[in-house]
Amino acid sequence: MATGPGLVADPARARALPALSIALAILPMALPLPLAAGALPALPLLALIAWAGVQPRLVPAWLGAGLGLLLDLVAGHPLGLMAAVFMIVRLAAAVVDARIAGRTFGEEWLVAAGLLLLASLVQAALLLLAGREPALGPALTQAALSALLYPAVFALVARLNARWTQA
Repeated sequence: MATGPGLVADPARARALPALSIALAILPMALPLPLAAGALPALPLLALIAWAGVQPRLVPAWLGAGLGLLLDLVAGHPLGLMAAVFMIVRLAAAVVDARIAGRTFGEEWLVAAGLLLLASLVQAALLLLAGREPALGPALTQAALSALLYPAVFALVARLNARWTQA
């Protein structure tokens, strides 16, 4: 198999790595941490957005939906809530990618912050539709905290991509 910059040495490993790393980011959401609402960054969503920025072809919308469903089960969200949020965010990221190619990291960070805000608003809207009262304040706090953490998550995902999906 031909390898080189941008070519994958093991396609199965390349396809599995984003899903596995996002699934690992879900684990802290299941821990009984004594934190205030919104104090834990949205690590799985951050990982999804970072992978969409680094290797968009490895993170299709259906994968986001499946991982969001896993998050629903682990974190006790209404079933399908985060599945819908993850899929909508991934589709929005694809639209941005199609419209704004060749972004600088600053622009990428701004897009990530916008996607995190979108996720908070979509989650609140879906909770309202389900007849539940959304906690918009903590959700926006979580989005802001997550946006601040995005450069570190992006760097980690870029390293994982370079180390494990490239030749």
